[in-house]
Amino acid sequence: GVSRRGPLTAWLTGQGIGARTVRKSGDIDVHIVTHEAVGAGRDRALPGFRLSLRRTGRGAVLAGVLLPLSTVGLTAFRHDLNVVSTVLLYLLATVAVALAGGVIVAAITAVVASVLLNYYFIEPVHSFTIAERNNVLALLVFLVVAVLVALLVDRAEHRRRDAARASAEAETLATVAGSVLRGRSQLPALLGQLRQIFAMTSVALLERDAEAGHWDVVTAVGDDPADRPEKADTVARADDDIVLALRGPVLDAADQRVLGVFAFQAAAALHTQRLAEQVQASKPL
Repeated sequence: GVSRRGPLTAWLTGQGIGARTVRKSGDIDVHIVTHEAVGAGRDRALPGFRLSLRRTGRGAVLAGVLLPLSTVGLTAFRHDLNVVSTVLLYLLATVAVALAGGVIVAAITAVVASVLLNYYFIEPVHSFTIAERNNVLALLVFLVVAVLVALLVDRAEHRRRDAARASAEAETLATVAGSVLRGRSQLPALLGQLRQIFAMTSVALLERDAEAGHWDVVTAVGDDPADRPEKADTVARADDDIVLALRGPVLDAADQRVLGVFAFQAAAALHTQRLAEQVQASKPL
């Protein structure tokens, strides 16, 4: 599929998976398929960056509080502090914003802080002129360090979320697989768990009747479940005749990988349930 990232994001973050695959494919033909989400960003986060809009807003609010307070407080002690101390204190505020809001807000905070430093604390004050070359260097170093720290915070947050996601996936799949193997999982409960994990409106397990040529709803949870794959927002196939049909938000690649495992588990639960029914039916015989 074509990357969801826009041209600016692609330029900032480098080649996407599709472009790298084409570059490294050698003699293999690679087909890039377009879709309606091209350039729309991913996961309700700002394009190309990994923090949510809520966290970005939190960082913006923190920056709006810290920068004025720092400026007012440092202005009162302007004659007691040198430029280096003032720069370090502004850098501390920028790091706090980076931890709270990520790279975009922190980069903007660094630029605004450098302007405040120049205007209020670097001679001549209340002017954007800088008298000493050392102060110019200090201001540039502050700006570069602040942006680099924001990038490192963004990368660390990305790795933390990946680790948390991998742990959650492993725990979820282990629980589901264990319950199915022990015969403790009923299909409605399994689909209900799937619906809760991915925040779906409805989840249905569909089975195709090869003779009649139509789909039957084996079991479903949620409101207005899809009665055939074409009506679902997301489809996960266990095999050619058994699929999971979900209605709700579009899932990314990592979620779809977990969903595929759920489809196999649901098919296993269905076979287990039918075997149990056959055993019960054979007892009177």
